[in-house]
Amino acid sequence: MTLGEKLEKLRRENHYTQEQLAGLLGVSRQAVSRWESDTAYPETEKLLRLGRLYHCSMDYLLLEEMEEPTPRYESRGIDLSAIGYERVSEKKLGDLPLWHVNIGYGRVARGVFALGLVSRGIVSVGIFSVGVISLGVIFRS
Repeated sequence: MTLGEKLEKLRRENHYTQEQLAGLLGVSRQAVSRWESDTAYPETEKLLRLGRLYHCSMDYLLLEEMEEPTPRYESRGIDLSAIGYERVSEKKLGDLPLWHVNIGYGRVARGVFALGLVSRGIVSVGIFSVGVISLGVIFRS
Protein backbone atom coordinates (compact mmCIF):
# COMPACT_ATOMS: atom_id res chain seq x y z
CA MET A 1 0.00 0.00 0.00
CA THR A 2 1.42 3.44 -0.92
CA LEU A 3 1.73 6.42 1.41
CA GLY A 4 -1.19 8.12 -0.35
CA GLU A 5 -3.42 5.07 0.00
CA LYS A 6 -2.56 4.82 3.70
CA LEU A 7 -3.24 8.52 4.28
CA GLU A 8 -6.63 8.31 2.58
CA LYS A 9 -7.54 5.15 4.51
CA LEU A 10 -6.52 6.66 7.85
CA ARG A 11 -8.35 9.92 7.11
CA ARG A 12 -11.57 8.08 6.28
CA GLU A 13 -11.27 5.76 9.31
CA ASN A 14 -10.94 8.85 11.52
CA HIS A 15 -13.95 10.53 9.88
CA TYR A 16 -12.14 13.58 8.51
CA THR A 17 -12.88 15.32 5.26
CA GLN A 18 -9.88 16.49 3.25
CA GLU A 19 -10.78 20.04 4.24
CA GLN A 20 -10.95 19.24 7.97
CA LEU A 21 -7.59 17.47 7.86
CA ALA A 22 -6.08 20.34 5.90
CA GLY A 23 -7.31 22.78 8.58
CA LEU A 24 -5.77 20.69 11.36
CA LEU A 25 -2.42 20.59 9.55
CA GLY A 26 -2.40 24.17 8.25
CA VAL A 27 -2.29 23.20 4.56
CA SER A 28 -4.71 23.47 1.64
CA ARG A 29 -7.29 20.81 0.78
CA GLN A 30 -5.49 20.45 -2.55
CA ALA A 31 -2.27 19.52 -0.71
CA VAL A 32 -4.08 16.69 1.10
CA SER A 33 -5.56 15.56 -2.22
CA ARG A 34 -2.09 15.49 -3.85
CA TRP A 35 -0.71 13.47 -0.92
CA GLU A 36 -3.52 10.93 -1.22
CA SER A 37 -3.05 10.60 -4.99
CA ASP A 38 0.74 10.15 -4.54
CA THR A 39 1.53 13.18 -6.73
CA ALA A 40 3.18 14.99 -3.80
CA TYR A 41 4.51 14.06 -0.37
CA PRO A 42 4.00 15.79 2.99
CA GLU A 43 6.88 17.62 4.63
CA THR A 44 8.56 15.84 7.54
CA GLU A 45 6.77 18.03 10.10
CA LYS A 46 3.40 17.16 8.55
CA LEU A 47 4.26 13.43 8.52
CA LEU A 48 5.07 13.59 12.23
CA ARG A 49 1.79 15.37 12.96
CA LEU A 50 -0.11 12.79 10.88
CA GLY A 51 1.55 9.98 12.83
CA ARG A 52 0.52 11.54 16.14
CA LEU A 53 -2.99 12.29 14.88
CA TYR A 54 -3.54 8.73 13.64
CA HIS A 55 -1.47 7.03 16.37
CA CYS A 56 0.77 5.22 13.90
CA SER A 57 4.50 4.95 13.31
CA MET A 58 6.56 6.53 10.54
CA ASP A 59 7.50 2.99 9.50
CA TYR A 60 3.84 2.22 8.85
CA LEU A 61 3.34 5.42 6.87
CA LEU A 62 6.52 5.32 4.80
CA LEU A 63 7.25 1.63 4.17
CA GLU A 64 5.04 0.17 1.45
CA GLU A 65 5.45 -3.41 2.63
CA MET A 66 4.63 -2.58 6.27
CA GLU A 67 1.46 -4.24 7.59
CA GLU A 68 -1.27 -2.31 9.35
CA PRO A 69 -0.43 -1.54 12.97
CA THR A 70 -2.17 -3.38 15.75
CA PRO A 71 -3.91 -0.86 18.02
CA ARG A 72 -1.94 -0.43 21.25
CA TYR A 73 -4.60 -1.91 23.48
CA GLU A 74 -5.94 -4.62 21.16
CA SER A 75 -3.16 -7.03 22.11
CA ARG A 76 -4.28 -6.69 25.75
CA GLY A 77 -7.93 -7.41 24.93
CA ILE A 78 -8.99 -3.80 25.54
CA ASP A 79 -11.22 -2.16 22.92
CA LEU A 80 -10.93 1.62 23.11
CA SER A 81 -12.49 2.29 19.71
CA ALA A 82 -15.82 3.04 21.39
CA ILE A 83 -14.41 6.08 23.19
CA GLY A 84 -12.68 7.64 20.20
CA TYR A 85 -15.03 10.22 18.68
CA GLU A 86 -14.42 13.52 16.92
CA ARG A 87 -16.52 16.02 15.02
CA VAL A 88 -15.51 19.50 13.88
CA SER A 89 -17.76 22.27 12.60
CA GLU A 90 -17.00 23.45 9.07
CA LYS A 91 -18.14 26.94 10.07
CA LYS A 92 -15.44 29.02 11.70
CA LEU A 93 -15.12 32.15 13.79
CA GLY A 94 -11.72 33.48 12.82
CA ASP A 95 -9.35 30.50 12.86
CA LEU A 96 -11.43 28.49 15.35
CA PRO A 97 -14.15 26.06 14.34
CA LEU A 98 -17.53 27.07 15.76
CA TRP A 99 -17.62 23.79 17.70
CA HIS A 100 -15.27 20.87 18.21
CA VAL A 101 -16.16 17.65 20.02
CA ASN A 102 -13.17 15.38 20.56
CA ILE A 103 -13.44 12.55 23.03
CA GLY A 104 -10.51 10.18 23.10
CA TYR A 105 -7.27 9.55 24.90
CA GLY A 106 -4.59 12.16 24.14
CA ARG A 107 -6.80 14.36 21.97
CA VAL A 108 -7.56 18.05 22.40
CA ALA A 109 -10.81 19.77 21.40
CA ARG A 110 -10.26 23.35 20.19
CA GLY A 111 -13.06 25.65 19.13
CA VAL A 112 -15.37 28.49 20.12
CA PHE A 113 -17.32 25.74 21.91
CA ALA A 114 -15.04 22.82 22.81
CA LEU A 115 -16.02 19.52 24.42
CA GLY A 116 -13.48 16.79 25.17
CA LEU A 117 -11.31 15.14 27.76
CA VAL A 118 -8.90 18.03 27.13
CA SER A 119 -10.57 21.16 25.76
CA ARG A 120 -9.65 24.74 24.90
CA GLY A 121 -12.16 27.30 23.72
CA ILE A 122 -14.23 30.32 24.61
CA VAL A 123 -16.78 27.91 26.11
CA SER A 124 -14.90 24.80 27.21
CA VAL A 125 -16.06 21.56 28.86
CA GLY A 126 -13.67 18.74 29.75
CA ILE A 127 -11.62 17.11 32.47
CA PHE A 128 -8.79 19.54 31.64
CA SER A 129 -10.48 22.70 30.46
CA VAL A 130 -9.25 26.16 29.46
CA GLY A 131 -11.62 28.93 28.39
CA VAL A 132 -13.49 32.12 29.22
CA ILE A 133 -16.35 29.93 30.41
CA SER A 134 -14.81 26.66 31.53
CA LEU A 135 -16.21 23.56 33.24
CA GLY A 136 -13.95 20.70 34.26
CA VAL A 137 -12.10 18.94 37.05
CA ILE A 138 -9.04 21.04 36.28
CA PHE A 139 -9.88 24.34 34.65
CA ARG A 140 -8.51 27.78 33.96
CA SER A 141 -10.57 30.84 33.09
